[in-house]
Parts: sequence; C-alpha cells; structure tokens
Amino acid sequence: MLFYQYLKVNLAYLIGGKIRLGSLYGAATAPVVGLSEALNAGGMPTPLVAAIAGDLWAKLFYNNALNALGAILKVPYGALGENPMTRSLMEAITREGFAVMTALGYQTHWPDADAFLRAFYTRMLPPTAAHRSSTLQDLQRGARTEIEYLNGAIVREGLRVGLPTPVNTTLYQLVRFLEAKPDR
Repeated sequence: MLFYQYLKVNLAYLIGGKIRLGSLYGAATAPVVGLSEALNAGGMPTPLVAAIAGDLWAKLFYNNALNALGAILKVPYGALGENPMTRSLMEAITREGFAVMTALGYQTHWPDADAFLRAFYTRMLPPTAAHRSSTLQDLQRGARTEIEYLNGAIVREGLRVGLPTPVNTTLYQLVRFLEAKPDR
C-alpha cells in the first residue's frame, strides 16, 4: 500500500538537499511517519509534505530538460548548459512543460518557467554538470528508457488538454527511434 499511495522524490539538487515523502493522492502521511523519523535519525533529512505534486513536477522539468538531449547528443549535462543552441531547446522543453502543468491545474515551487530556468541554470545544473543521462545509459545497455514517463508524459498530457508540445514530441520520438535501433 505504501508504494501505491506514497511517493519518494529525491530533490537533493532541487530543494534544500532533502528527500521528501508525501502523498500524490491526498492520503494521510501518518503511515510513513516512522520511515521519515528513521531516515532523519540516520542522518538523511526526509521531511513529510502534504502535497508532493509540486515536487514531482519540479523533478520532471529537471529531467525533461536534460535526459533526452543528453542521450541523443551523447554529452554530459554541463555541455548542454554551455551551448546556446541546447539551452534554447531546454528552455522550450521547460516552457511546454509549464504550459501543460498549468493547464492541468498544478503548480510547482516556481511561479513560471522563467523562474524555474533561473534556478535550473544557477542551482540545479552546476552540481550535476558532469552527469551523463540515465536515458543515454539505458540506450547504451540496450534497455528500455524512461522516456514515456518524462517527455512522453508532457506529450500525452499536452494532447489531452489540447496544447501542442513540438519540442517534447520530437525528443520523445527520437529517443523511441534510438530504443528501436538494432545496432545500439
């Protein structure tokens, strides 16, 4: 039951260096108080949050800006942030995601895409500049990627609310193509 009602979001690089526990479905957090206390006692700050949706959107925006591009271009995250062309793509990915999130009636920790992008470039990207995309690692191992749950989620939800997501759609399709390549 805990795995279906409660979600753990590792936002150490996003919000205050803590793993946050909370319910996406409005369930009481009482069943995971013990887990939170044990993790806190072990030196891993793990606060409980009433509504974790904002945290999930934040993590989705971070991953969507970096994972597919890093995989397609086979470069670490920092290289994406250093190049004006890839920065432009990351900004378009994020703006599409914010538009979809807003249309769905959700919010995150930043009032708009511009505020998120300022935090992204100054606080989130620098400590992960040397990281290689998990999507790239999946492709290199011949494993299925998480693209359905990353850019694919924005594509699907954009269709559902009638918003175009051309950049996310392109990245989604390119990663799916790479997944299907027999020579990878």
